[in-house]
Amino acid sequence: MKKILLLFTLTGLLTLTGCNNDDDVVVANTSNETFEIGGGSNPINFTNDVDTYLYTLDPAIGQADVVLIYRLVSDPYNAPEDIWEPVPTTYEFEGGDKLSYNTDFTRNSIAFYLNANFDLAQAPDYALDQYFRVVILKGFDNSANRVDLRDYNSVVKRYNVVESNRGNSTRK
Repeated sequence: MKKILLLFTLTGLLTLTGCNNDDDVVVANTSNETFEIGGGSNPINFTNDVDTYLYTLDPAIGQADVVLIYRLVSDPYNAPEDIWEPVPTTYEFEGGDKLSYNTDFTRNSIAFYLNANFDLAQAPDYALDQYFRVVILKGFDNSANRVDLRDYNSVVKRYNVVESNRGNSTRK
């Protein structure tokens, strides 16, 4: 009888100590987002004198967030969808000329760079009225997903990226 009573006591003790209410999880707004900057009335124009464009992130992003940048490229085939090329990227032209788009980011800003070993006035399609697509992935970890981050459409689809009201593009 004492063994049965001891068994009930231990079972009740283990059952009751497992119940508490301190495991509530508060989830902040962690939506991945995308937005477009540049062009139209807010152009990003690179020149020989201005090869950097700085965009302020307001609000700032989290420490574990990642920023991916894509540049709108002209479409020689008139495809029904925009074609977004990942940055950084480099173009090599005949005669040894090179042009490179690069970027970096902090929690508060994104910097866009265009570097060339020739006069940018010779390449207005690459330097003037540029559009960029910014994708912010909250608390990003690609180790399990193995998504090709160079493919804008795959990233948007896989990470459920939503259009945000950030940005300054007037393109429709």
